[in-house]
Amino acid sequence: RPRLVELCFQTAAIADMRGGRGMALPNAVGTLTLAPGADGAKGPLLAVVTPATEGNAVDAVVADSAGNVLVRLAGYRTILVAGMAEGSGGAADSAAVGS
Repeated sequence: RPRLVELCFQTAAIADMRGGRGMALPNAVGTLTLAPGADGAKGPLLAVVTPATEGNAVDAVVADSAGNVLVRLAGYRTILVAGMAEGSGGAADSAAVGS
């Protein structure tokens, strides 16, 4: 399961950089939901990150090739690494990464 959560974190980091926000590290997670069977996930996986409905956070899901959601991360917030900001930026644009 940690690799699936890390996939959410990495995808959010890519969205932060694409959005001109710069390099950021995990700061807070609102909720984390793991589906039964997430441990045995195999094959291609897809992580999708979208701006959360409130504040400067993002929501993320990891799904398998059949579209079954394995991980749902809501209210994920990051903190900018000092000296690595590319702009003031806000919530990240949507991003998706496959593995």
